[in-house]
Amino acid sequence: MIDNFFQDVTRLVRSQGEPAAKAHTVLREVSEKVHEILVKSKGAEAWDTAVDVIRTLDGAIIDLADLVEVAVGEDDDGKFVMYQRIKEQKAKDPGSRSND
Repeated sequence: MIDNFFQDVTRLVRSQGEPAAKAHTVLREVSEKVHEILVKSKGAEAWDTAVDVIRTLDGAIIDLADLVEVAVGEDDDGKFVMYQRIKEQKAKDPGSRSND
């Protein structure tokens, strides 16, 4: 599931138009945030740093899922359901996530 998602993100980023520009912005901003976390975490416990990075990446994945979902549209019901499942993970309590 996640491989298909990243293939669609790659296609979106390589496309033209507003959705591609928004995807570029999401990727740039998350990269900057992760870099900042890593710089500030020097000397911190690896676990704490990992949690911060994963939370940051999680938010970006949800944003990218929104963009890809719009780009894919309802033409591919399987992908539409996949993106709904990705976004539903954000609504769940982080402690109750399953390993889907």
